[in-house]
Amino acid sequence: MINPDPSPDMPSDPDDHVILMTNWETELRNEGFGQYKQIIKLRSKYNNAIMSSNINERKDDIMVEAQKLFKEGAHQTLVMLANTKVGGSTSAKRKTVTFSTNLT
Repeated sequence: MINPDPSPDMPSDPDDHVILMTNWETELRNEGFGQYKQIIKLRSKYNNAIMSSNINERKDDIMVEAQKLFKEGAHQTLVMLANTKVGGSTSAKRKTVTFSTNLT
């Protein structure tokens, strides 16, 4: 259905929407690790805005849980710093990490 009184910002022909979408510049990097990092930042930004919104009925519960997680993370950081000796070695047993090979 064609809008009888189109606004100046919106095209009156539905096919014009396709043209608008194909010319949409997202400023995201090409697919890969750089784009992945950008998407994670955007998710964090908008999740935070949604969760901390006054419209959110569970905002208070979420804020209490977020404060607990922040304190726990800060505590773990202090414990890691306390376990670190001068010179880079740690008193705790070091963990090893292995990576799988790419399947491409």
